[in-house]
Amino acid sequence: AKSTGLKAIAYELGVSVNTVSRALRDCKDISEHTKEIIRKKAYELGYIQSTVANFLKKDEMKCIAIIINNLDNMYFSISCNILSHKIRERGLEVDIIVTLKKSVDEDVVKQCISQRADGIISLVHFNSKAMDIAKLNALPVCFMGIDCDDPYCDVINNDYENGVAFACNY
Repeated sequence: AKSTGLKAIAYELGVSVNTVSRALRDCKDISEHTKEIIRKKAYELGYIQSTVANFLKKDEMKCIAIIINNLDNMYFSISCNILSHKIRERGLEVDIIVTLKKSVDEDVVKQCISQRADGIISLVHFNSKAMDIAKLNALPVCFMGIDCDDPYCDVINNDYENGVAFACNY
């Protein structure tokens, strides 16, 4: 299936393709309100940013998405806190994405892509459609503290000190 492009988003919102492109790249000359509207429409239409374009970008920080599904779980809270600090120490951005579902679905992976994540560290299992979208977009996935038989993914079974350091180095 072909993914939605910038032209479709621009047409739906009645704005220029350039405005859509600049909003999705988080350019400073586009208002936060406009960026939010465009991001929501992009997500709604299933826009998937070109991973080739991501690798060609210069002077932009890489971003790691951390996915959890429970804010009350102490393991998730501690892991996210340590991971965030370690990732930032390495000069990378962090997006923490909370899903209230038992497994990560395709919408969560599309959210990671729309937020320009360069990789995912997940403390939650993926459903098969979510995994397919990650693979199609060459988005590396690392599971922390959970098992996965898919050879595409890396798995880290960890204690807090060694496992979190290893995940950040991933």
